[in-house]
Amino acid sequence: MTGLRHLFWLRVIFIAVLLMPFLNASASVEFPVWQRTYAGTLAGKAVEVSLKRTDNNLSGHYCYAPCNSRKSVLLLSGTLSDNAYELEEKSADKLTGRWKFILTDKELRGSWSTPDNKRTYPISLSQQKAKNDYGIELSLVADAMPPASDEQCSDPPSVSAIKLYKKGVLLQELATESTGTCGMFLPEWRDVNFDGYPDLAIAQFLPAGPNIPMQTWLYDPQQQRFIDAPDSYQEITSPDVDEEYQHIVSFWRGSCCSHGINVYRWQGNDMVLAEEGTSYMQPVLVQGKMQTCYVIPGYEEGRITYPLRRQRGELIPWKISKEDDCEPLTSLEQVQTVIQADKAGDKPEIIPVAWRTDKAHPEIHCPVVPFFDDGKIVPRLVTNDEVKDICMGAEDWMSFNNP
Repeated sequence: MTGLRHLFWLRVIFIAVLLMPFLNASASVEFPVWQRTYAGTLAGKAVEVSLKRTDNNLSGHYCYAPCNSRKSVLLLSGTLSDNAYELEEKSADKLTGRWKFILTDKELRGSWSTPDNKRTYPISLSQQKAKNDYGIELSLVADAMPPASDEQCSDPPSVSAIKLYKKGVLLQELATESTGTCGMFLPEWRDVNFDGYPDLAIAQFLPAGPNIPMQTWLYDPQQQRFIDAPDSYQEITSPDVDEEYQHIVSFWRGSCCSHGINVYRWQGNDMVLAEEGTSYMQPVLVQGKMQTCYVIPGYEEGRITYPLRRQRGELIPWKISKEDDCEPLTSLEQVQTVIQADKAGDKPEIIPVAWRTDKAHPEIHCPVVPFFDDGKIVPRLVTNDEVKDICMGAEDWMSFNNP
């Protein structure tokens, strides 16, 4: 009997081992998440605070108002304990303060103290809610609980669903596949179709470049439910929302030397490409020396922008700085001059490299490069004497013009 019992338990253990991967795959946990912004005073000074909650972990940052790119940012991190939050405040990994506070539906109230607790000041902040806030609470369904901290860059849980609650009642469950790299992606509220109702989105994964795929659900006020955004929107990576001009803007990278920007707008229930711009090498003359500067188009006031632009028909001077990525002309790859049009909606003026035979060597074709020089465009013939192998022989010229 003892031998049979031993054999029975061996079989049980063997079956359990075989089933373990499937049991683990089906296991899931649920925890609350949110992202909020607050504004108010700390020690009597105006501050703007951004916080995010993942289970009982809280992190974020703040700065003294008005916040901008020149203002220093202080980092916050901590946990929820007995319905109260305790956060550490750091600047460049140095502890600069401690926060203790409670949260209500609309406010954050508590105190700030120095690391040695010798000085304490009140904190009074109000939550900055979006227009038509639904009062919805979000939870994530994942294959594991989130780590207490992302500082060690641990593998985050994979999220399989977002649950939407209101006053404890489940309204809807949205299936997804979201996996972060050094931290979890959290759902984001933003009105992507400009109908006045916040929509919901979550990043799917972090690729090598900035082209982050997003999954988005649009709020349908008639059904009072969230529905899948159309494929034409879901295919846009890293979408930024420009509410003023009602554009969706996507900055993308194709490789180390290929960047660009696409501007989309809604046409009915679909997205259409309104404008696009790609990186190029702008030829310039700097104190007579031939250089090319790598240019990535920007986006301002509802349109794609370029460093060279006209105003009332005249070129506005472009002052090249040390931050500009310029180098001596060695190749014609991506070389062209691009000038922004006067009026929004007009296409930019593109001046490509032209070609001309070298008078001294008629069988050689050399480029005429449209250099920018001191407020004007100067076409200049470039020969092999100036740049090695910049010109083409007859055979290469034929192949170039008849690929």
